[in-house]
Amino acid sequence: MTVLDDSDMAAIRAAYGDNPRLLRQIVDDVAEATGVSASAILGESRVRRITRARQIVRIVAHRQGLSLTEIGQFLRRDHTSVMHGIRQEAERRQA
Repeated sequence: MTVLDDSDMAAIRAAYGDNPRLLRQIVDDVAEATGVSASAILGESRVRRITRARQIVRIVAHRQGLSLTEIGQFLRRDHTSVMHGIRQEAERRQA
C-alpha cells in the first residue's frame, strides 16, 4: 500500500501550497465517515468500498475548488482517473 510520507507531502506542498493539508483533512474526514482507513484510501486497492471512499474524496476535493491535477497528484492518480471518479460519484448521488 502506498502512503504519503513527510517528504512526499513537502514536495507536493512546494508545488501546490496548502492544498495538500486540505486534501489530507478531506481524506481523514472521509475515512472517519466511511470506516475506510486513510492509508487504504491513499493506497491502490480496488475493493469496492475503498474505491467508493476514494471517489468521495475526489468529488469533495473538487467541490472545494481543487484542480483535477492537484487531486490526482495527491492521490497518485492521473487527472483522468480523478475525472472518472468524480463522474461516478456524481451519477451515484443522482440515482
